[in-house]
Amino acid sequence: MNHDYDVAIIGLGPVGSFAALLLEKRGLRVLAVDKDKEIYSLPRAVSISDQGLRMAQEVDIEDIYLKNSSQLGGAGFVDKNLNFIGKEINLKGFTTPNGWAPQRLFHQPYTDKEIRKRIEGTSITTLLQHELLNVKNRENDVLFSIKNLEDSSEVEYTCKYLIGADGGSSLLRKLLKITQEDLDYNRDWVIIDAELTVPNRLEDKAIQVCDPERIGTFIPAHLPFRRWEFIIYEGEDKNDFQDDKKIQKLISKWLNPEEYKIIRKAIYQFHSVLAHDFRQGNCFLIGDAAHQNPPFMGEGMMSGYRDAFNLTWKIAYVLKNGFSDSLLDSYQEERRPHAKFVVENSAGIGELMEAYAQADDPKDVPQELVAKGYGSFVLPNLDEGLFYEGKAKESMAAGQLF
Repeated sequence: MNHDYDVAIIGLGPVGSFAALLLEKRGLRVLAVDKDKEIYSLPRAVSISDQGLRMAQEVDIEDIYLKNSSQLGGAGFVDKNLNFIGKEINLKGFTTPNGWAPQRLFHQPYTDKEIRKRIEGTSITTLLQHELLNVKNRENDVLFSIKNLEDSSEVEYTCKYLIGADGGSSLLRKLLKITQEDLDYNRDWVIIDAELTVPNRLEDKAIQVCDPERIGTFIPAHLPFRRWEFIIYEGEDKNDFQDDKKIQKLISKWLNPEEYKIIRKAIYQFHSVLAHDFRQGNCFLIGDAAHQNPPFMGEGMMSGYRDAFNLTWKIAYVLKNGFSDSLLDSYQEERRPHAKFVVENSAGIGELMEAYAQADDPKDVPQELVAKGYGSFVLPNLDEGLFYEGKAKESMAAGQLF
């Protein structure tokens, strides 16, 4: 059967764009749909890991991240006076076996704009200002309709596989009636992005501030930008955190008001949830559509990149190399447990911040919570899924992150 496209992707943010480029490189006919006309002008994602850069090399976009980013110098937990609690992780001058620094901090509007230009130079068909309306998961393909948000016209398309990269409020996930597992970390936070107006005097370390008055996070984003995140406690009026005077007070430990200008202030509820099903028929969820975690590990976009990297080569092998469609079942088998680990441990860092803030002495914090801190765990190996000659064995390097 002929289809309009081999693969259609709903959502053209960082993860959807990466998936589109991976599929196009493998010779597939790709349609990418996004409801927005322009790149979002304010930063959201801020962190890319060594593994993310290695994956980005596959489609030659690592240079975009490198020239628009700075290496993270370290990380740790601090008290209300910004003194480190326990172990400080020093990342300066360190290169992983992937060939890159462990973590770099980028400015998303810059990187998204350049990646969109790369997409425009490929065979990928993009439909901007278009929104998914309906989807029908058929035995051998997907029939879906798209609405043009400019003139309200509607068009139907077919594709062999449909990928939802349409974020935490994923319309595709809702249309497919895929439910989510809630891992019980749901907190309101305010995120503040600022642009320095004076030479930088702040350290290049990401810190989790365990202040009894209000826990928060400082992220030394790519200069001249800096980011702060603060919890909003139950009973507080969230609208108060849109007031510049309130924000200036929160940031006063670091900077005086004349030293920066606020470019973004947004209130989010940090979630720890993941979809029960990453695949339903010929439809797949990737990125925030499949899982959402608090940002404390800097792993949100990276989990989405892993989804895209895992899924796209398998789709290409099915469509171009004649492999069985059952190959695609390994996507959920491999990615969901890994994504769940990241969600759980991201939430664990938030719980550890709260515990340190409430404790009279950091030594009183239970060890099982301390074990959730930076440097206390590593991303798990794959032990289920596709392996040469069967299941992974302890003696095998297969499935290990290197």
